[in-house]
Amino acid sequence: MTIETSPLLDNTLALVAKGFHAGNNRDLRATTQDPDVIRQWAEAGTLAGVSTAKYRDDERLAVVAVRTAPLWLEGGQVVPSSEDEFREFKADGLFPRTLEVIDGEQRFLIYRSAKVIRQARLGEGIFIWARGLIEPQFIASAQEIAEAPEWMLEDAQDPKPERQVVYRPMSVADLVAAPPPAWLVRDLLPAEGLCVLYGEPGSGKSFLVLDLLASVARGEPWAGQRVRQGPAVYVGLEAQINARVAAYLQHHGLRPADLAGLHVIQRQAMSLTQPATAKQFIADLHMHGIEPRVVVIDTLARALPGKDENSATDMSAAIACAGMISQAFDCLCILVHHSGKDASRGARGHSSLLGAADAELAVTYDKVTGAREVRATKMKDGADGVAWQFRLAPVDLGPRQAFDPGADPGERHSSLVVDGVVRVEGAAGRSTRREMTPARQLVYQALVQSMQPTGADFDAPQECSHDDWARAYDELNPLREDLEGQELTTARKSRGTTFRRGVDWLLTQRIVAKVRGRPVYRLVSSGDNGDK
Repeated sequence: MTIETSPLLDNTLALVAKGFHAGNNRDLRATTQDPDVIRQWAEAGTLAGVSTAKYRDDERLAVVAVRTAPLWLEGGQVVPSSEDEFREFKADGLFPRTLEVIDGEQRFLIYRSAKVIRQARLGEGIFIWARGLIEPQFIASAQEIAEAPEWMLEDAQDPKPERQVVYRPMSVADLVAAPPPAWLVRDLLPAEGLCVLYGEPGSGKSFLVLDLLASVARGEPWAGQRVRQGPAVYVGLEAQINARVAAYLQHHGLRPADLAGLHVIQRQAMSLTQPATAKQFIADLHMHGIEPRVVVIDTLARALPGKDENSATDMSAAIACAGMISQAFDCLCILVHHSGKDASRGARGHSSLLGAADAELAVTYDKVTGAREVRATKMKDGADGVAWQFRLAPVDLGPRQAFDPGADPGERHSSLVVDGVVRVEGAAGRSTRREMTPARQLVYQALVQSMQPTGADFDAPQECSHDDWARAYDELNPLREDLEGQELTTARKSRGTTFRRGVDWLLTQRIVAKVRGRPVYRLVSSGDNGDK
């Protein structure tokens, strides 16, 4: 079959007559101006438009990216613009993914020049030179191709950019004169860094974090605590929050425009262990002109697909990516996380998460009393233990049949909102991590039972070895007799982990001390200063 005409063929031939070379998508170097060869490529389905590799007598084309969207880059910052005509990007660096984004939203100004190099940033423009192909629709005009203006070619061949200073030491005078760390929400959320907010399923942590974000976006105090107003981004990886936002608006008597500073990304895949994901996330927010004060990722578990929360490698990678997001916007990055089987041990997963966090918040829910609480279990630049109690109030959003014709006539659509937030007086300085939980109590009880007086001196401190302590604990915490095989192995491992954590906690709280130079432990008496 012979192709007599097609838009691609006709437009390509018209551009070839103006000096372009046609391109073959099977061999980017196989360019031609021969009409017969171009028609053969069209028949074979390999004609892909014109080539950026050649123009007239082997002159390369400088392709200057421009965009018709209402956002532009100036001085490296995204700024709004009302202009609709073609405009060259002005930036300190390459626009994210410039080489990859070649679609209907992009336009190009075409110049010819042998000096422009691949991914060069020259003067006030961003240039692409690549041995690729451009469909004719992307060429704004088939007029004679102009020479690139001189300002575009300044420093085009500079092989060695100036060395940039990365590490800048501060003097003590500058250090003490610097302002103290700021608050995003006073006493609860720092303005920058990494925050971990964790709790059991159903504790209300996602509703709480949405309430906090809404206060930041509105610039309204949260429970009487001042906030720093600014854009807030919520990345919901577990469920849609449409109803929750609607409930918040209805409960507070607001319109959607009143929450213009809240931006939601929901039910999209994210792998927080991949630096490319963090870079893409940062670039996409820049593309939309969003410079957030706070970014929430809910939940950390969903942001680690196929990874191990207990792995130091995987958790460190996630921490690094969260740090990239925080540093890119000088904002706070909040990771919403689950607590372990024993909530008193804190957030589940590797301990490096707690070590890296600038703040850690525990959300708890007492199913008996219905009381909910958020407590700061760690605050690098503030008081640990500050706490607020809150409740979740139901909000009726109307009949479900309004959007679901299959619903029963009396079926209602509803959600919950945070309400009745009250600060817990005298909570500062108290931390949930200092409690003697049942698991820790059992480890302590095993130590007491295993101790024996040494020699004839019954007034001497009572001591026991690590092995005796572990055996006493195993006796107090026996495994089920029906366990066997892998289940038995797993149960033994879990019991051993609980014992080791209990020992570490007792040592940290100086309830128990290790006798110096000997593999034995003893209780710390009142006024005792530790190892002997």
